[in-house]
Amino acid sequence: MSFIKSTKGKIIIGVLSIVPLYLIICILIGSLSMYKPAPVEVVYENEAAPVLTKIQLQFSSWNVGYAGLGEDCTFFYDAGSSLTSGGLMVRPDEATVDKNRKGIADFLATRTADFLLLQEVDRNSKRSYFNDMYEDLLATMKGYTGAFGYNYKVKRVPVPILNPFNVIGKVESGIATLSKPLPTKVERVSYPGGYSWPKNVFHLNRCFLSSRYSVADNKELVIINTHNSAFDGGILKKLEFEFLKEYVNAEYKKGNYVIIGGDWNQNPPNFGPEKMLQNYDKEIVLRQNGFPFGYFGANWTFGFDVNVATNRSVTAVRKDKSTTYNLIDYYLVSPNVQINRVVGVELGFEHSDHNPIEMIATLK
Repeated sequence: MSFIKSTKGKIIIGVLSIVPLYLIICILIGSLSMYKPAPVEVVYENEAAPVLTKIQLQFSSWNVGYAGLGEDCTFFYDAGSSLTSGGLMVRPDEATVDKNRKGIADFLATRTADFLLLQEVDRNSKRSYFNDMYEDLLATMKGYTGAFGYNYKVKRVPVPILNPFNVIGKVESGIATLSKPLPTKVERVSYPGGYSWPKNVFHLNRCFLSSRYSVADNKELVIINTHNSAFDGGILKKLEFEFLKEYVNAEYKKGNYVIIGGDWNQNPPNFGPEKMLQNYDKEIVLRQNGFPFGYFGANWTFGFDVNVATNRSVTAVRKDKSTTYNLIDYYLVSPNVQINRVVGVELGFEHSDHNPIEMIATLK
């Protein structure tokens, strides 16, 4: 018996010594290969792009959840643990990812939007079986010009730590803006702030894409595709929103038109869940720690649909009817832009943990 106990003890000690060694190696490799984008990077440029003549424009914004967070999917990190899977998925099987990829592409192919603002688009990630969603969508969306910006580029994300043979692994992902009009320039703009070392080795490098289109009177239409921080307690979002406020107000002061859309990971100001509660079978969880009403300035207008949730938690599959819902995807426009209509598209979270949100707006 003592021999067995001694053997078990040795095994436990061996395992406990391997885990920190494994983490040290991952941190070392990650630090040496860490993605360090410049504050501003040009990802597309075309000085010969024609002047935009349309003043009424259509938008569709959707966090596509890297095709790995559909109705049949869960995610361990949503349960608040980075150590174990907790019975939740690290990634779904390949057939589920393929089904979601096809569903996302099929839906987008039906849209008539002038601008598509997409978030969590994987290009070369283990979690989505190394498919290039961006190139696939460009091939599907005929007549659109694309621009892409990385916000997550890590050689190996070593969580869940206690399940090293089924970790998130390599991630290359980001945000993509597809447009029918040709932009003159698209820039990847880094948000300030971030986690301290070594946590920053494995986390996202948050950014937005700023796309410029020439319009009449030597002005520009500036379209911003944003995906703000999550799981940060609101600390990083506050830095990001302050930076974004200064950026967009500087553009508006130049006389430019500014339209922002994306996944803010934050409720819009003065959002109340009363109408949305009538349409869903579970509570609405609010996230209101980023900015108050009027934060961006007088006459800046938020566009959202109070009837349709744009996000669900992925602590369970949808059919269990136990996940919570939220509204964190929406638009913001400068005072010289009029919002005509905003509609949340209820897709039942079939292929992503987000629903798309669409807008028609007019340049004044």
